[in-house]
Amino acid sequence: MFGLFARSTKEEIGQFAEAFGLTFPVGRERGLSTVLGAKEIPVIFFISKEGVITGELNEGFSSEELRAGIEEIVE
Repeated sequence: MFGLFARSTKEEIGQFAEAFGLTFPVGRERGLSTVLGAKEIPVIFFISKEGVITGELNEGFSSEELRAGIEEIVE
């Protein structure tokens, strides 16, 4: 799992990660979102151990939605 941000500064990305308690990689988007088919940025992709995208979250999601997505891929 990783998070991509298009127009955010490194500081904003860090603040976002801290606010949500993210422990997975987050960073600036450099074209990967197009390859993965992202509809908007920022986006969080949930990718299973098998490498399958199981879901994504776009701006405005809740911490509950984030937890649910994480729980799905770590089970």
